[in-house]
Amino acid sequence: MLCLKHHDEAHSVKQLSQNLDANKIRSAKKFWEKEVSLFAGKALISAANFPDSDWLYFNHSRILRLAQREGIDIEAWQTKSGYVSFADANANETYMYNSGNGAAMYERTKELLHRTIQKIIVVNVSDLFDAKSMKALLNKGSFIFVQGAHTLKSTAKKFKTGRGQTAYGSRKANHVAVQFSFDHWEATSNSARFVWLLGRQSIGSLLQVHEIVCPEGTIIIKCTVYAIAHGLGALKTRDYAAGLPKLLWQKRQLDEDEETEENDELSN
Repeated sequence: MLCLKHHDEAHSVKQLSQNLDANKIRSAKKFWEKEVSLFAGKALISAANFPDSDWLYFNHSRILRLAQREGIDIEAWQTKSGYVSFADANANETYMYNSGNGAAMYERTKELLHRTIQKIIVVNVSDLFDAKSMKALLNKGSFIFVQGAHTLKSTAKKFKTGRGQTAYGSRKANHVAVQFSFDHWEATSNSARFVWLLGRQSIGSLLQVHEIVCPEGTIIIKCTVYAIAHGLGALKTRDYAAGLPKLLWQKRQLDEDEETEENDELSN
């Protein structure tokens, strides 16, 4: 890989620099990044519509604010048939979807999230989860999708009801750590609340970068989470074992990620 100047010097006929300058290269790079990001957003929506895919968690207030910022008509969305206000959720339940309106609320929120994803730039970093790639790709405010083994921990010693069931999520591998917090009350189902959003799980998280810290040899990315899903394995191909049944692949993915994480810890 040669820079523009030395690429010219490596050839007897120096034509490349006559057609390209710094501004054209920057413009082409921005166009390429936008095209790749738009593709990632479309792929995310497509994968989320697979029969065995589910959104396990929505950050409802953040999704609403982002949708409004991106010019989506929230009033029109709210007046659609089947809309249920988030304010109608029963605060006495262990999770907000545990009501007769849960199914309708899920479909409306999923629709709004997918419409919003189409309007923002999302970078799928699932196969680029190393310090060098992340430093080059990400800035404060970037939207990213991370697929792979996550660790999810509740701060409560016993199950609570209502809002404020704070939990922490992270994905660590290859000297990179992505961290976020979320409210278990916004889980979308019973299994999401008590199984999939606890412990070590192979899931995907839609995040916005808020801070990037670079201790020596590592990178810590602190984020706000917008949504969490499972069943989106097609968006992560790194370490993918072709031909294995899905559940065996997920177990192997967890094992490989745990091994990588252990190696990271041993080298620190």
